Amino acid sequence: MIKQKSKLRKEGKEEMRYFVQSMKQKCRITQSLRSFCLAILLILQTMTFTAAANAESALGYSGTAEVSESGTPEATEPSEPEKAHKSDINYGGNKPNSIFGENNRLEDSQPTPVYTITKKATSNSTENGFMNQTSYTEGAIEWQVDIAAKDTFDDSILLSLEGLKFYDALDLTEAGPYVEGSFKVNGQAATPEGSTANALTYTFPPGIGSKATVTFKTWIPKEKYYREYNPGDAGWQTIANAAELRDSSGQKLDFSNSWRVALKSDWIQHVGTLNKPVNPTDPSTITWTIDVNKNYNKQGLKSFTITDALPGGLAFKSAAYQLWDNGTNDWSATKTPITPDAGSVYALGDVNGPIRLVIVSEVIASTSYTNKAIAQWKLDGNPVQDNDQATVWATYTIHSPPTITGHPSSAVIAAGGTATFSVTASNATGYQWQVDEGSGFMNISNGAPYSGATWSTLTITGATAEMSGYVYRVIARGLALPEATSNGATLTVTANSPPTITGHPSSASIAAGGTTTFSVTASDATGYQWQVDAGTGFTNISNGAPYSGATTSTLTITGATAGMSGYVYRVIARGLALPDATSNGATLTVNSPPTITGHPSSASIAAGGTTTFSVTASDATGYQWQVDAGTGFTNISNGAPYSGATTSTLTITGATAGMSGYVYRVIAKGSALPDATSNGATLTVNSPPSAAPAYIASSNAELKSLTLSNGEGETLTLSPAYRADVLTYEANTDASQIVIGTVTDHWAAKTTYRLNGQAVPADLKANLNVGKNELLIQVQAENGATRIYTVNITRNSEETTYNDTKGHWAEQQIRQAARMKIVNGYEDGSFAPDKSVMRAEFLVMLMNALKPQTDGAELAFSDASSIGAWAHNAVAQALQAGIVTGYEDGTFRPNGEIKRSEMAVMIARSLGLSENENTGGIDFADERDIPPWARGAVAALKQLGLVSGKGANVFDPTGLLTRAEAVTVILNMLTQQSK
Repeated sequence: MIKQKSKLRKEGKEEMRYFVQSMKQKCRITQSLRSFCLAILLILQTMTFTAAANAESALGYSGTAEVSESGTPEATEPSEPEKAHKSDINYGGNKPNSIFGENNRLEDSQPTPVYTITKKATSNSTENGFMNQTSYTEGAIEWQVDIAAKDTFDDSILLSLEGLKFYDALDLTEAGPYVEGSFKVNGQAATPEGSTANALTYTFPPGIGSKATVTFKTWIPKEKYYREYNPGDAGWQTIANAAELRDSSGQKLDFSNSWRVALKSDWIQHVGTLNKPVNPTDPSTITWTIDVNKNYNKQGLKSFTITDALPGGLAFKSAAYQLWDNGTNDWSATKTPITPDAGSVYALGDVNGPIRLVIVSEVIASTSYTNKAIAQWKLDGNPVQDNDQATVWATYTIHSPPTITGHPSSAVIAAGGTATFSVTASNATGYQWQVDEGSGFMNISNGAPYSGATWSTLTITGATAEMSGYVYRVIARGLALPEATSNGATLTVTANSPPTITGHPSSASIAAGGTTTFSVTASDATGYQWQVDAGTGFTNISNGAPYSGATTSTLTITGATAGMSGYVYRVIARGLALPDATSNGATLTVNSPPTITGHPSSASIAAGGTTTFSVTASDATGYQWQVDAGTGFTNISNGAPYSGATTSTLTITGATAGMSGYVYRVIAKGSALPDATSNGATLTVNSPPSAAPAYIASSNAELKSLTLSNGEGETLTLSPAYRADVLTYEANTDASQIVIGTVTDHWAAKTTYRLNGQAVPADLKANLNVGKNELLIQVQAENGATRIYTVNITRNSEETTYNDTKGHWAEQQIRQAARMKIVNGYEDGSFAPDKSVMRAEFLVMLMNALKPQTDGAELAFSDASSIGAWAHNAVAQALQAGIVTGYEDGTFRPNGEIKRSEMAVMIARSLGLSENENTGGIDFADERDIPPWARGAVAALKQLGLVSGKGANVFDPTGLLTRAEAVTVILNMLTQQSK
């Protein structure tokens, strides 16, 4: 075989080196293209001559490629130095493919390493896992660090960890100090180079391979393990620590995540138990039980003491301690009495296992107690040093038993009717209704005819005659015994028919100051109650000006005022059987007497001419024109020369010279007295010269121009633009008032204006309704011809805004509530979002949102007279719905500021949520401050996301509710209600 070697020309050497290096980098992209790329590089090398050595170095392969006579490249055995170079790389058993024979292999001599390092506590399966006492031994945690190295571009090439350094900067307040002798590499004991209190280092030796698992232990810091134990957080602590991989120069190559474990040190526990005396006259006692070292008994506690100063309201009675019996695996039956010193310190000596201290205290005063116990000792060995201590809290609340404050009342209904029995009770958390059908009381379950069997109100629907005489009572239960039993209430089912309205009241229209009556006829009625809706819902009427007959079939209103116009009246007819009957509503219209707003003007015309006299008046329903021909005013009737004698415009056609000097006026009549009389206007009739031609009156009734403005200089746009021959236009405005401007095309033409059927005042300013408005402009020519222009004006609605809510956190909620008519602002245009809301105010908002259909219960509160008329119906409806009950002293306190805990109860009741105490769902930092009667409601609202804490997760149950907060929680309630 003839061997030939090619040589590169000197001037092409650099270009070839650059190309080879470029190809080499591209061959790193994917494993699938690697063999193909390396083959191309081998062919390039066989084409080199004098630059062969440089090409071999650039390509990074060993061996020499030669070309046979046939042009096929052949390979020679690599030299010994080249073999050594190749052996420097650990391929993990995966060799590159050979090209043109087994003796020629292409290698990447410059791999790019990538390192991975992870760390975890061996007792945890996931990061941030929870670890209890069974997960660690002797107060230590074992850590595991996994490290690996490989090529960046080729996962099959694994690189050695030899010479690299493991480093862990221990934090004494986190991971704790290193446990000597616990360091292992791949399960084999190893000695770290540095194991100081705050650093741990180790250099991986030859032969370590591409992967390593390092394990070691650290003592749990006493700041983590022995710490204040509060039932609110269960004593959990977190431990965080990270490891690093460094090269021989100390440069960080990679670092692990910071693994966190939760450490629940429940080795010290503290609970309180209430003990009721056998003799009711004896005081109650609370037993405080403190368990220490129960689950961690491998270290002894030297000079062990427990300090427990009883809170105020308790008196020390006795104390004893018990040790652990390993034989029975329980507390020893032996109880050793012990007395504390003057500082409430119980000296228990040296303890080698679990110990229990039991303190019995006598209840002197108060109902809620928080007791703190401090354990202090000297520990025998590592890791806890002398004079360590731990603190634990316990809380016990003594609850008052329930008390019936309002017993159910007997009821009389007709067969098939519905009856309710209600009870009010303090300190009650649940109810159970019972019925005595003649053989003793038994519990009621929900199901026809009963509902609400476990609520404060029992409802009986579709009562039968057989149920007549049944007696009902309720058992009120609370957080303390005894339970409370109400008086019995008897159900009477009669054959009477419920009342029926046979004649409804009719609407009435009277003048201000007048008198009217509303009457009803009903069958089977034994009593009546008239009600009025003044715009905020129906409320009961009591006798007193202007009302009389409020509980009879006829209601009389005497001296009605204009402000009562639009009031709606109805009556509730009651009988011996339910349901009551409610009449239709009848509307009262109180009319004001008419008022002249634009008087007629005097006129001067030629004999035979035509003229008009016009008037504008408010509250007018009719007109009567009169003329004084020299002998006093007399009514005018239609007939030549008069027309329009009973309208707002009197027309005189063909006036004669004899009529000159006549005076005209109009009487405006309305729905209320007195009538209104205009000023007089004089007619002057001019006779033309005898030789002059007859005068022809103009028939021009066109407008030269028509403009509308908003009173602030802004002109409304007419659509289409004004033209004398177009009679109908459209306009839009946000203004509440317009000013009309017109110019007639002929000087003698006259104009009159009516907006929404009412004459426009003489100043041509008119108030617009929200929505559609119709403006009619009548132009009357000199000869009496008329033309009417119509402008349809749309006034856009305005959203309610307040001068103090812009930029407030609840601005959007307040605007929404205003649109929904849930809230109103103050007369000065403010809303006062950060002002505390009163109890009555909150109920008005709540009822405006709920819109109940009931009339409300009778308000029997001792301070009912202090409830404003604006809130009376809302409070009655809330009372009827069981949303409020008032205070134990019989008051409601409408002007008292509402607390957040009270708000939670009202919202929960509005949604029909259970108020049973559920401490597991509260999870507020100050949950111990939430009163028992509100805990269930707060828990239910928290679970639904309707309430949230303030800063630092504090609910603040005694904090005052602001108007902005009230709006927000009511809107949240409506959202929940719609789901």
